[in-house]
Amino acid sequence: MRGGKKTIARAFAAAAAVLAAAVLLTGCKSGKTESGSSKSGEEQIFLTAPHRGKIQLEFAPKTSIFRGGMADNFTVEHHKGQVSFCALGDNLIHDGIFTYALNALGGDFNYLYEAVRDYVQSADIAILNHETMLVADPGQIGGYPAFGTPLGVGDAVFNAGFDVVSCATNHCMDRGGYAANVTRQFYRDRGIACIGIQAYDEPDYIPYWIVERNGLRIAFLNYTYGTNGYPIPDDFPNMVHTLDSEWQVRSDIQAACADSDLQVMCVHMGNEYDFEPNDYQNYWMQVFMEEGVDVVIGSHPHVLQPYGVLQGPNGRQMLVYYSLGNFISCQIPEECKIGGMALFTVSVDGRGVHFNYDRMKTRTVQEGLFYHTILSET
Repeated sequence: MRGGKKTIARAFAAAAAVLAAAVLLTGCKSGKTESGSSKSGEEQIFLTAPHRGKIQLEFAPKTSIFRGGMADNFTVEHHKGQVSFCALGDNLIHDGIFTYALNALGGDFNYLYEAVRDYVQSADIAILNHETMLVADPGQIGGYPAFGTPLGVGDAVFNAGFDVVSCATNHCMDRGGYAANVTRQFYRDRGIACIGIQAYDEPDYIPYWIVERNGLRIAFLNYTYGTNGYPIPDDFPNMVHTLDSEWQVRSDIQAACADSDLQVMCVHMGNEYDFEPNDYQNYWMQVFMEEGVDVVIGSHPHVLQPYGVLQGPNGRQMLVYYSLGNFISCQIPEECKIGGMALFTVSVDGRGVHFNYDRMKTRTVQEGLFYHTILSET
């Protein structure tokens, strides 16, 4: 939600959260608890760190139910110290998508987000993984493997009501610094937090973006594992935020913790088409956990991966969506047509940080030359 309170026609449907007692934390928070639908808590993730040995992170059991709102006429109340989020997966604009919109719809891309518009606009903060960069030059428009996305997509993102776009992806340098610069300036000029990349007029490093909602300062950070071999401009080394330096990432999180009430990490990593996280993802989850990140939203695998609250040493908790898959694309495998829409609420009080969360599914549908996304139960 950009700006003030919204009028809501359809939103999150949530049962009352049961909040557990505060727990002792490491990092920059005093305590965290969580709530949600029942789960055995038996799923475990084992992380191996070269200098720390083997530690254990497990999914904490949920204690009450929270379901993404399919119900009509439900009103979300906006409380101080509580922020509702809606996050969507990869916005992967292949040839089939932009060709249809440019030729058949006069360049109108608003249909891309129609199915989720109510959820996007009723959330306090809506996040989209902006996999491919915008280009103003029609000659730079292109699909896989070197994407260049028409500005009309950016207009549609703005019109839908997104507040944050994560742009540090493996495709952010497909059209060089030109497209990253266009993308950052386009969204910055429209008041949308464009994270993970910087423009030519921003030579100094900007590690995070602060969004203020309901009395809380939320810091958004974004990194990618790489850029498909395309170089980051030598004279603008801060243009793309990468995971190349663990020290830098840790320092950025520490600075964000000191400057905000909540920290949201959008991270682009993992094996494409794998349904389970790999060691690289798990290692970074350990880093994020140690430094005090509250929420992690993952992208890149193009398929859904596990989600839940990870619990580490000393009761430290972190809400994690390992991968939300694709929101829109022309990828052919069925598993790549299914995406996730993360719906969660984070509240802060004297006892700590509390989570209420779920994930709905989206599906990309092809009708002739027309690709669009619907909400899906499967």
